Amino acid sequence: MKENLLKLSIIMSIYNAENYLENSLKSILKQVDASDEVILINDGSIDRSFEICKIYKEMYYQKNIMIINKKNEGVSVARNYGLKISSGDYILWIDADDWISNEYINEIKKCIIETNADIILFDYYEVKKEKQKKISYKDRACYINKNDIMKDIAQDKFASTLWRLAIKRKIYNKIEFPNVKTMEDYAIYHELFYYADSCMYIYKPIYFYRVLENSLSHRKDQDIIDRYKVIKKREQFFKKNYSFFKEIYYKLPILINIGAFLENNLISDKEKRDIRILILKNIKFLLSRKYLSLSKKIQMIVYLISPILLRIIRKNY
Repeated sequence: MKENLLKLSIIMSIYNAENYLENSLKSILKQVDASDEVILINDGSIDRSFEICKIYKEMYYQKNIMIINKKNEGVSVARNYGLKISSGDYILWIDADDWISNEYINEIKKCIIETNADIILFDYYEVKKEKQKKISYKDRACYINKNDIMKDIAQDKFASTLWRLAIKRKIYNKIEFPNVKTMEDYAIYHELFYYADSCMYIYKPIYFYRVLENSLSHRKDQDIIDRYKVIKKREQFFKKNYSFFKEIYYKLPILINIGAFLENNLISDKEKRDIRILILKNIKFLLSRKYLSLSKKIQMIVYLISPILLRIIRKNY
């Protein structure tokens, strides 16, 4: 694809993001081409977010900026609407409290032009209280084998976040965000790679992900039932389409969240027994996984000893 014919659609769902929105918009608008489009969806914010959007549309009048002001219906509805009105060759998502590096647009366009890959995956910086940590998928740029990345996705080896991807528009023709309160990225992530014919990895951090303890994806009161349903649906997907994968791969997301699911009585007695057998069979595998935190490994060991004990510990600590 020639650069002068390439059009990116950058979509941002915004809800009460006035503290970070200006920094995010500046990082985007100073580097997008006039041929690209930036779609800002104000999802019923009650702060100054909508006013900030209007100010930046006026400041960058030469850029192709669309502002949608709608009632609050949640991220999934906003994203589906953004997809519906977008017209770019590739879709990119940027969260309103994050920002992008000065090389973001150039690196993505360069990779698209050189490879024409359906999905571009790139590295990012995790930002916690101004401290930055580089998060990489591999140790060099490369084409990604489909079965390899699907195996990693099945295990939750890395976070299923859409802002880490540039995706060819045609992939979304087969996919829609489900109406869930949480984990809308997670709900479709595996399907995106399933329908893609090629995936390229950029070994460079070009996105800054701000970790906010009070953000939607980090709320302590987030809907555990929705999370369980989304994870179980992905598990069924891998059972059906990747039956040659080891069971432990697509069961790992349940094990990672086992404490929360136990507390909410979402695990049946049969599943409790099956999970204990699965952990016992794969204990060496589980303990050797570098991407699993120590707390998650301890949680699995305690569950192996007694699910009741795990519930008591979580309740009191």
